[in-house]
Amino acid sequence: MAQNNSTILDFFSKFPNQPFEFVTVTDINIKEHPNYYKAIFRNIKTNKYFSYPIAPEMMRYKYKVGHIYTDGEHVGQNKTLLKSEFTVNENTDLNLVGRVTHILDNEEKNILLLQKLSEL
Repeated sequence: MAQNNSTILDFFSKFPNQPFEFVTVTDINIKEHPNYYKAIFRNIKTNKYFSYPIAPEMMRYKYKVGHIYTDGEHVGQNKTLLKSEFTVNENTDLNLVGRVTHILDNEEKNILLLQKLSEL
């Protein structure tokens, strides 16, 4: 785990004494590091965004979205973040339509519409 910590600390060492907010996580299993996420940090002083690979276990015990870090250490939390949750209804049946069928149906409707317009 020390190796995973050093990876993210490399990022913070490039910007000593500058506060960063952990904004979000993207790109699960990126190609360069198969077990890493891509973390998006915002430099609070410059308002610039940076992405850096981060191991999932680092987010489990040390780095959390919405928290602020300086030199890799937790120094605060963004209290203005709104959070909510919703439930996905898994019991609803979805009527799936193939793309080709949908395109052909729309083209057929367009052809019929053009024929009717030309008859006028």
